[in-house]
Amino acid sequence: MKASVQRGPYIAVNCELYGDAALAEEFIGGDRTDNENGRLSRLELAHGGTLFLEKIEYLAVELQSALLQVIKQGVITRLDARRLIPIDVKVIATTTADLAMLVEQNRFSRQLYYALHAFEITIPPLRMRRGSIPALVNNKLRSLEKRFSTRLKIDDDALARLVSCAWPGNDLNFTASSRILL
Repeated sequence: MKASVQRGPYIAVNCELYGDAALAEEFIGGDRTDNENGRLSRLELAHGGTLFLEKIEYLAVELQSALLQVIKQGVITRLDARRLIPIDVKVIATTTADLAMLVEQNRFSRQLYYALHAFEITIPPLRMRRGSIPALVNNKLRSLEKRFSTRLKIDDDALARLVSCAWPGNDLNFTASSRILL
């Protein structure tokens, strides 16, 4: 993997949303007829850009090997295994699990763990950084203003309620709550 690409496609995959077989087909591609019909895998679509893997702890062991092959060798082998396909992609992965513990339990590839662990960013839960909530709300307001071409404002009581919430679901809970209040 060269990882020299500054721009290019951004392909997001939530690993939790698929069963193992469906994710395998989406991730590395099905049989050769898929490609002949113009259907590319997510890895192929990300070529020259970034692959964002959300909740990587749900990635099946076989797909962990395929991802490791992309990171180390810059190629994938589709499910039909007829040829290697060159892939130049940056990989960003997120997790809500303790991957080191999953490695020790043999539920996550040790090699992939270290290949991905080059740069780690830990973001504390929203309930532990309540001071960020007003900025997040303002960011959401600006985004909605652009989308609907209108000026939006949140009153102080509503903002105080958002800051005081428990936030057990972090961003999903925040997004849903902010939509209700706005």
